[in-house]
Amino acid sequence: MRKIYLSLFIILPCVMRAQAPVGHMCEDCNHLVMSMQFSGIYMDTSRYYMVPDTSYANNLWQIGYPAKNYFNSSILFGQGAMVTDTINPYPVNNISVFEVAFANCSPFTAAWNCGGYWGPWISINGYIDSDSLHDGGTILVSHSGSPWRNILDDTLPYSVMGDFYTVNDTVSALHQPGFSGHRMLSTEFFYNPEYVNAFDTIRLRFVFASDSIPESKDGWMISYMQIDGIFEGIEEFIKDGLIDVYPVPANAQLNISRKTKSGAAGEVTIYDMTGKIIYSEKIFDDKPIDVSKWPNGNYLVKYVEGKKGTGRTITVLHQ
Repeated sequence: MRKIYLSLFIILPCVMRAQAPVGHMCEDCNHLVMSMQFSGIYMDTSRYYMVPDTSYANNLWQIGYPAKNYFNSSILFGQGAMVTDTINPYPVNNISVFEVAFANCSPFTAAWNCGGYWGPWISINGYIDSDSLHDGGTILVSHSGSPWRNILDDTLPYSVMGDFYTVNDTVSALHQPGFSGHRMLSTEFFYNPEYVNAFDTIRLRFVFASDSIPESKDGWMISYMQIDGIFEGIEEFIKDGLIDVYPVPANAQLNISRKTKSGAAGEVTIYDMTGKIIYSEKIFDDKPIDVSKWPNGNYLVKYVEGKKGTGRTITVLHQ
């Protein structure tokens, strides 16, 4: 039986000793600006927009190659990660925080020479290994200096795809909803500047907390994060559920199957993490895509059918 001890954490805004620099992807026509993939030359921490909050004395967040029970090379796809300690399990009574900041332009402040600015697209892949509903992580958001709040309570409309926590996933160490348990996490969400009348600096805080019960678990690991400024027609990129993409990760071939009943062929474009187009097909007919010679890594799949579109982040891994 689990022994219960009273342990109260109050997550409050605090003074940052070093705030995260703001990524201005809404001014870059090539958009894929904030790509944090933690491998090769990207292990240079000066390249990252992720800044740990050093006001927490025992902040665990580190960039490196995890060598832990669950967080290790078998799930890294050859990459490093942002992780709550690269070697040790998370301790009791811990709060660890890092911040990422990026600009969200309004339709009136985006770089018009780039085409229609749709908004920022955030992709986050990683893993959680914690005591379910007791220890775990959450994401807080602030807009241009507004008070921090759980992203579920964000006042700016956004859409979410993939695995995300709900109001029913309250983590006791956080006293609010968050990620917990033992599983892979893959989520994407994006903001629409149609609802923003002025330039907005969005700051995200990734907060991990543990209670007073020792668990010998690995914590929270982010394998990569990508924040894109999407310059497309606004109507093109707002529909989910148009395609199925499998397998993920892909090894030899990638399958993209359309879920719509119209019968109309759509357009598929696949980008690497630098924004380079790796594959493009104007009239896509559901044929498998050969990825056997693609380097290991993460790619953005964009599918457009008429005035509707969607996107997926996929991983190519040759074992």
